[in-house]
Amino acid sequence: MVISQEEHARKQLVAPPMKATLAAIGVGALVTLVVFGAALGLLLTMPSLQHASAVVIGVAILVHACLMLAVMVFFLRKNNTTMAGIGFRRPSWRLLHLLWQVPTIIVALLVAQGLVFVVTGNDPGGDADGTTSLALDVAPLLGVMLFIAVAVLTPLWEEILFRGMIQESIAARFGRLASVIGSSLVFAAAHGVPILLPYMVVLGVSLALLREFHKNLWAPLAMHCMLNTIASSAILSAL
Repeated sequence: MVISQEEHARKQLVAPPMKATLAAIGVGALVTLVVFGAALGLLLTMPSLQHASAVVIGVAILVHACLMLAVMVFFLRKNNTTMAGIGFRRPSWRLLHLLWQVPTIIVALLVAQGLVFVVTGNDPGGDADGTTSLALDVAPLLGVMLFIAVAVLTPLWEEILFRGMIQESIAARFGRLASVIGSSLVFAAAHGVPILLPYMVVLGVSLALLREFHKNLWAPLAMHCMLNTIASSAILSAL
């Protein structure tokens, strides 16, 4: 019996136990509450820090990204699941499909964002002036580190969790279609901004489909890093 390359790639994937995935989600939520709760607490209880609120927020984002990545790696190792097992295997020429997939996804995201703007009359892209103000208030070195956290570290731990652990855990129990829908909805809900929900759902589905098409995490990670780089480029340009 001849096994296709696609089937062989699929069989190489290892679904983390659902229990481990749920534990990673729980610990990740706790880390998020502690880190940003501590940052908010400092700003509320120490008025002297309010003039440096951008620095506090920047440090919180950087610390959060590092801790979340550590949490994901910890749960993978604890359950004897390797990075290659969840999808970080050697890339293939199939990644060239990103040349048409990336523009298609960007158009879909712009359409979703535009529909939200039409329906609500608000700009779902957020407060650009607020982003610029944050960048101007952050020291250059911290600004660069913040950029790395947003453009590289955050997409990395999110892909490990949402497309590597959650998507594969759901697929192992309920099938591939359920895994795409389920991981996308969890991804969108985790970002917690109602006005961005349609945008995040489209992005979640797109990244999940990239995972399904390429049978690895490199494609959704590349797409995710590119989008976060574009979104956070205002930090370096303002500096």
